[in-house]
Order: sequence, then structure tokens, then C-alpha cells
Amino acid sequence: MKFFIAICVGLSVLPSAAASYPYYCSKMNADVPSSYFRDMPRIPELDPTIVASSGAKILSASALIRHGARTPYESSFCWSGYHTDESQYVWDCSNSIVMTTAPTSSSTYTSDSNLLFKKVYDALTEPLANELDGTCHVGQLIEEGVKQETRNGEQLRSSYVGDGDLKLFSSDDSFLQGSGSNGIPRTHVKFRGDDQQRTLQSGQLLVEALFPTTEDQSGSENVLVDWHTSDYGSDPIYPNSYICPKLTELQNEATSSSEFIAVNTSASALKLNSILDSDLGGADWRHILDCQMTSICTDRSIPSSIDDFGADDDDSIFTQIYDHASWQLAYVYQYNNNAHAKLSMAPVLKEVLETSLTPSLTSASTSDMLDKGKPLLSIYSGHDTTIMPILSALNIWDGAWAPYASLITIETYHVTQSGSFPTGRAFRICYNGEAMTEKFGGCEGGGELCDLNVLVDYLDFATFDRDCEVEDNNEDNGVGGGECEGKRGMSTPAWIFVCFILMSAASVTTAFVVTGSKFQAWMSGDKNFANLDDDELRHFGGERQVEGVSRSSS
Repeated sequence: MKFFIAICVGLSVLPSAAASYPYYCSKMNADVPSSYFRDMPRIPELDPTIVASSGAKILSASALIRHGARTPYESSFCWSGYHTDESQYVWDCSNSIVMTTAPTSSSTYTSDSNLLFKKVYDALTEPLANELDGTCHVGQLIEEGVKQETRNGEQLRSSYVGDGDLKLFSSDDSFLQGSGSNGIPRTHVKFRGDDQQRTLQSGQLLVEALFPTTEDQSGSENVLVDWHTSDYGSDPIYPNSYICPKLTELQNEATSSSEFIAVNTSASALKLNSILDSDLGGADWRHILDCQMTSICTDRSIPSSIDDFGADDDDSIFTQIYDHASWQLAYVYQYNNNAHAKLSMAPVLKEVLETSLTPSLTSASTSDMLDKGKPLLSIYSGHDTTIMPILSALNIWDGAWAPYASLITIETYHVTQSGSFPTGRAFRICYNGEAMTEKFGGCEGGGELCDLNVLVDYLDFATFDRDCEVEDNNEDNGVGGGECEGKRGMSTPAWIFVCFILMSAASVTTAFVVTGSKFQAWMSGDKNFANLDDDELRHFGGERQVEGVSRSSS
């Protein structure tokens, strides 16, 4: 039995392993120190005492993942010497996608053809080259990412497949249904992701590990699995300012605030800017985090000035740069009661509402959910810029960057204890092995479960029909107050600069000229890329020109 798309993976041989890795890397190797190893299980078991007292029976689950480890999301300047050292910038992969001709809409696929097409990024001959100079696609899932998402699938299987009131699928029918009568029908599960190679592969690997299916079980050689997606440029699974321009306006409001400016022009920030300028040869905040992590996570060399990482909570220059880049993005998401995160993730959370949460309010069993035509398990495969704004929109994010293969689960339960759960329904949120429910507003001190209506009521901002209109550009674009009200006709970085001159001493103003140039660079973005793919700091100026249209990607 083969799933489509079938996946072949691998990565070229790299230098010896680092002594330690950031948590971001999600390392799984047995020789990695325990403090850098994300131990299983990833999804904690529901406390047995809570189960006994509440009579909890699971109704549904939604799982949102970040793709696994990958290559850089674009060919960018990282630091001096990066593009002259092949061990740093050349990425060779044996990864490939195996394709076949378009199948029919039935649940199985058979064909008289034995042809499968392997997609390999090796068509160019010098001096022509791929963006990463080798045979890897930008942002391509690498072998370690394959292992990470396989582990995610195994953890979901451990949590939701088996026997008892806390399992969604019976161990007797724990495979996807093909032409036979046994197995899990396609309507009982939903698989959703954007149309990017790493998210597609990550989600598909997870599904293969979650529901391993043999030909003997399915009754056919190939089981056709629906993977729901959309045009990448139109997908709201990441903060997409192309389809919602107001996100840019909210970003500008956050980065124009006095607090943001104060931190971004502080002595510590100026010190880091100096390192990016003088030691790294003009590195910028828009790319540095991706350069750091794709290098250290794959044991590639990094400049000596930032090659001092010891632990995630140390005071190394490496960690300081990582922390400041993380803070910049977290500030935008969390500013003004998480306004940016709520608006960007409103459609995704609406999907979760309609698919799982709202139907659970009137269901007493998984059978009731299925009678409503709702899946028991929904998988959403996205990016760090899916995971972090979701957590921020729910107001439970600590601001730490989401590691590779991060996993959020939102579960719903039928409960018999009416005192703590007025609706007789409860929910639980977990993130990377930690139950987060008690951190949710209105659920403090209540344990792992909380009344479902608390979450449903909170998500009143979730909608497919967002208010994404922006104010007239001729209006003042300020944060209000005194001399620093927005100046008509000036860009945000420009009037911030004017305000700073008015309020600052000459010596500090000189310092801001340095910081401000970088600030404006990541706000304005590099308009020269037409095929930007993913993640990291690209909302900070990730505007791109695609067929004459400026858009932002994350």
C-alpha cells in the first residue's frame, strides 16, 4: 500500500554534531544531552483523578503542527563569508516527491500505469543554480524533519487510537479505509494544510504514522486521502497581509509604540546591532534567526562572534540575538490585547470552531459528532507563524519561538460532573507536552479541563469574514500623544525617526540612526524575491512582488 504523495528523504553528510542545541531544533538523537531532548510523550495523559471525578469521554480533537526541520526558507545574506563557504550555504538533498497521474474521486486509486514521477531539484548546470546552490528546494523538509513529524504521528496514535472512553478510534479499525469495509472512513478525519512542500510532507508523514495502513487492511493497493488546501497566496493559515491588509496596519501600530521603540533602541539592542553590523558584516534582523537555526540545528559552522551557545537560558550572544528576534515578533502578535494574532488566525480558529468545538456542545458521544457530519480528528499542518499566533490569540503564549514540529492539541469532552462544567462539555489545550488549559482566561485553577463554553465564548472574534480594510492613507498614522502623533504623508519608520530626534539627545539620536536603518529595512522588506516561501521574520517587511502585487508571507 502506498500513500500519495509518497516521500523519499535524505540530506547530505554534515559536520560532526554540536555539543548542545537550542530547544528550537527539536532534537531527537540519543546522544543529545537530556536537557535538549524533547522526551515523549508529547501529549500528556489526562489526569486519571480528573477522569474519575468528571466522567470525561472524549468527543473530538484538533491538532495543529509546525512542519519539521527544513532548509533555509530563502537564499539570503546571513553573514560575511556565508556564500563563499560551501559547507555553510550549499544544501544538497536526496529528498524528493513521488507523483502519479491525477486519481479519481473514489476512496481508492488503481491505474494500469506503473509510472511514478520523482521530483528532483537537479535540473540546472553551472553557472545556473538553485537558490540554495545545491539540490535542495528552499524551505525543503530534511531527514530530521521527517523523523520529527513521524514522531508526532506516533504520539497522536498513542493518544487517540485504542480502547476506552479517552480514545477516538478503536484499535481494531485503526487504519484508513480503502476498498474494504473495515477501517476509518475518510469522513471521520480531516487533513488540512497550506500548499508548501514542507507542510504537505510533514502532514502526510504524520498521517502515515498515525494510521499505518497495509494492503491487507485496506483491501486495495492505494488509499486515496483527501488533503484540503488552497492557493498559498490566498491561505489564512499564516498571517497573510496580502489577503488582509489590516495586518500590516496593526503591525505598524505595534512597532510605532513607545515601548517597542524604547526596547529596540536600548543599549542591549544597540550592542546586538553592532554585532550584526561589524562582526557579521551587515546581517539583519529579518534573516538572522533563520540563518542561526538552520545552521546550528544541522551542525553547520557559524561565525565565532555568535558561536557561544550553551543553553536556551544562557546569556550568550547567540541566545541574545535569538531572544531579541523572538521578542520583536511576539510584541507585534501580543500588542493591544493580541489584536494582530486574533485577526490573522480568525479564519483558522473559525474552522476549529465549526469542525469541533461548537458541534461538541450538543454531542454526548463520538457517534453524535459523526451523525452531525463532523470529523473526530482534524489535523492542520502549518508553520511557526501558525502555531505562535494561535497561542497568542488564545492569550497563552509565553513569547518563546515555536520549535520545529511543534504541536497544539485542542480536545473536547463530554462530562457528567455538572458543578464544574455547566454545559456538561469540557475542553483541554496542550502544547508541546504541557497542558495549557489553566493558563486560559476563565479556567485558572480548574485543572486540565475547563467548561467548553468558556472557549467558545472567547472565540467570538473567529470568523471567515474579517474586517481587513485599512484606514485612508491620508489620515494621521500615529499612536497619539504630544509631539509624536503621526505625520501625514510620512511612512511609519520616517515619523518614528522624526519623533526620536525631537525627544532624544544627540548622542542617542546618532545611535538610532544605526538601529533605525535596520528597523526600516525589515519594515520595508526586500522586494527582489518572487518565490518567498515561509516562516520566521518575514512579516517584518516580508513584502514581495508577485506579478506586480505586493504581498506578505510568513
